[in-house]
Amino acid sequence: MRTLIVSADEQHRALLRACARPDTIVVGTPLDVIAQLEHDELHIGTVVLTGRFAASPELATFLREFYPSVEIVDGRSDVTYLPALA
Repeated sequence: MRTLIVSADEQHRALLRACARPDTIVVGTPLDVIAQLEHDELHIGTVVLTGRFAASPELATFLREFYPSVEIVDGRSDVTYLPALA
């Protein structure tokens, strides 16, 4: 399974890409997240929300509702959004 990281900050994304493992994908917008999740070949198991995406629960709630098999992680504190809390 792959890990998908979303960061709105371009410098942060560049740093993440430079350090990322081969099974990690780094994107910049919620639409990029959805597009990657819709690729059946990618087999994404975890989405890590960083920056403003981690600070607001809306994206995590949406992802939990429409992609229940994907683990959603708050990149600020390593908190996992559980289905019951999303």
